[in-house]
Amino acid sequence: MKQKLVFWAEEAVAEGTQKCLLAMELKAEDNRIELHKFEGDAATEAIEKELKEKWTKGLVVAFPTTGYQKTEQELSAASRLLPEAYQCLDESLNLDSLKTEWLFAVLSTKLYKTYWSELGEIQDRVERATKYDKMLWEELKAFQAKVHAQDKEKNLFKEHVQELRDSLNELFGLMKNLRKIQDEAFEQAAKANYDQLDQGLSAIEKELEGETGKWDKYFEQLKGLQAQMKKMKLSKKQRNGLWTRIDKAFKLVKVKRFGKQNGDSRLERRIQGLEEAIKKMQRSIDRDQKELDIQDGKINAPHATQIETQLREVKAKMLRERISSKAEKLADMNKTMKELQKRLAKMQKQAAELQKETEAQTETPPAVEETPKREEASENNSEEDQA
Repeated sequence: MKQKLVFWAEEAVAEGTQKCLLAMELKAEDNRIELHKFEGDAATEAIEKELKEKWTKGLVVAFPTTGYQKTEQELSAASRLLPEAYQCLDESLNLDSLKTEWLFAVLSTKLYKTYWSELGEIQDRVERATKYDKMLWEELKAFQAKVHAQDKEKNLFKEHVQELRDSLNELFGLMKNLRKIQDEAFEQAAKANYDQLDQGLSAIEKELEGETGKWDKYFEQLKGLQAQMKKMKLSKKQRNGLWTRIDKAFKLVKVKRFGKQNGDSRLERRIQGLEEAIKKMQRSIDRDQKELDIQDGKINAPHATQIETQLREVKAKMLRERISSKAEKLADMNKTMKELQKRLAKMQKQAAELQKETEAQTETPPAVEETPKREEASENNSEEDQA
């Protein structure tokens, strides 16, 4: 967009009209126009050429001391771009269109200055931060998204967008450095925690390889490690690895304590699979509901066109139907879950009763163990009496 213009014009004077050369410049940041007039001997083709080739490109041009006048005026939608005393002689120029473009430039510059001020406040907080702040990071991302949206709609000049992006990149760099320091500290703490848990778990795993019979003890130790792990800083990979090993150890302890219960295991896996499916379905419904809330909000937007409103109403209807269908499926899944959990509870109860019966049959009561000893002693006493 041109913000400097050079053209010939006629000026109304007391004697009639006179030809003059005009150089017009938009000062978008100040919302004003500077008008440079060259008349008489100062209005030459040479100065016209110099203005067009240098001045319009930002180069310095020496203005004459005589026959030259500079005036200023505020740019507004209600006023003329060119004062009424002047008549443009260049028919290729559409000053009304130019005024619209310049009004856009003023508004765009105001938007840029607003964004620049907002970014300055964020920059101050980033530069004062002593540690990584996730909320501050998200604020930077939100501001970046705003700039991107305005750039996409061509509401900001490219150079303004670039300045904002350059500053944003610097702030993201500072935040990344803080996050790197935090990550390094986290990794050190996580490694120490992992080594501690790994040592304890390895000891239990080694014991489980034997037939020590201390299954209740290992069960409680595993529960303790589990609770300890929940409170410790660990990476996702470390946590998942430990969790898999603890889960495997729990299952081994269960098998060694109670033996294999294939029916329970199959039913438990089915329940676990159904739990994941229920969670997935609920997340899907939640996403649709969130989108529906957004569409309902936009339907009543004050600046929405009729076709935009109609499209949003149709989309909202589609979302409601989709949510209703998924809700029915979720209800069926929850019903099935209750039935499976009821079956599992019944099977576990039966297994527990069977386990008690098995333990009672295999355990030798103390009285039974002592009886042979008492009988043997009685026989010896009888032999002594006979002798």
